[in-house]
Amino acid sequence: MGSNPTFDGVSRQVEAHVIDRPHEAVEDFDLYGQTVVVEFVARLRGMVAYRGPEALVDQMRLDVIQAHDLLVRR
Repeated sequence: MGSNPTFDGVSRQVEAHVIDRPHEAVEDFDLYGQTVVVEFVARLRGMVAYRGPEALVDQMRLDVIQAHDLLVRR
């Protein structure tokens, strides 16, 4: 859990990304109202304030690749 240093005024939250679900459209994969277990296996990076949404999205793409690689090796 952390703050959102790139966006002022956004409350603390936890966000999870579902990896390797290529056959479902995002709008068809709705987890709202569902119980989901999230297991932390490694820390990818610390809190960073990015210079806008584009830079954050670029980093998130790299994070997904790194997380996938870590999970495949487990």
